[in-house]
Amino acid sequence: MVTSFFIRRKIEALAGRSAGRSRRAVSWEKARSLLVLCDGRDLDTIRRILEPERKEVVFCVYAPREGGAIAGDDSIIPVSRADLNLWGFPSERLLARVDAVKADLLIDAAPAACYATRYIAMRHSCPFKAGLLLPGQKGYDVGLVATERDAIADLFGQLLFYLRSIRAK
Repeated sequence: MVTSFFIRRKIEALAGRSAGRSRRAVSWEKARSLLVLCDGRDLDTIRRILEPERKEVVFCVYAPREGGAIAGDDSIIPVSRADLNLWGFPSERLLARVDAVKADLLIDAAPAACYATRYIAMRHSCPFKAGLLLPGQKGYDVGLVATERDAIADLFGQLLFYLRSIRAK
């Protein structure tokens, strides 16, 4: 990737247009399927947290190097450097694969510097989105402002706490 400038600008534009998208609040109890975007290093931690929830979960995992625990798992859509073009945008093939996932709730737990997964989250048609944000960022129906020093287990646990508190009709 040459620079992240162009993908960051596109993400900002998509986040700005998110106010006009159709939204539907979904309570945690009624959400049957989840699309979770995360970093490969955090996958096991997030899986352990979600395991007792008994939800259908598809992970979109940023893993710069292919393989490892991600290979061969149908519930994981890997995003590697090979899936990104020169400017850091995900390939059309990858975007089509993620767009085919029908989820009640999208949770973006990827680090702020992972622009590919943030771009995917902003483009996805999921009616209810939640995610971790840095100060000044926007684009989610429920956002938790985080710093780079916060542990993913704590942040993801707090995000789930707030999602469980939503009572949608």
